[in-house]
Amino acid sequence: MDAVADRVALGAEFVGTVPEGDKIAFAPKELPRDGVDIADVPVCWRLPSGRVECWSLERLTAATADELAGLRIRLEDDLYAPVLEAAPWQRGGGGMARGGGA
Repeated sequence: MDAVADRVALGAEFVGTVPEGDKIAFAPKELPRDGVDIADVPVCWRLPSGRVECWSLERLTAATADELAGLRIRLEDDLYAPVLEAAPWQRGGGGMARGGGA
């Protein structure tokens, strides 16, 4: 899987899976379905920018250069920096998760 990731985007790597179930867990470097017939199964990839995406092999190989670059916005250059920096997920402790959940 790492070889495929590196061919698609130099420096990209296979991270693992997030198994379905009642508990949120992460299975590093674990292949779904024992590695059989998994082209359409979402798994986690770390892109060269450091961003992690959960894409299938099909989706990874079809990603555009912009998606693979995963450019990060520099908050100091952003008009909305004060709003983003004040967001609950930027502060320590409780508050809302970035995805809007509690």
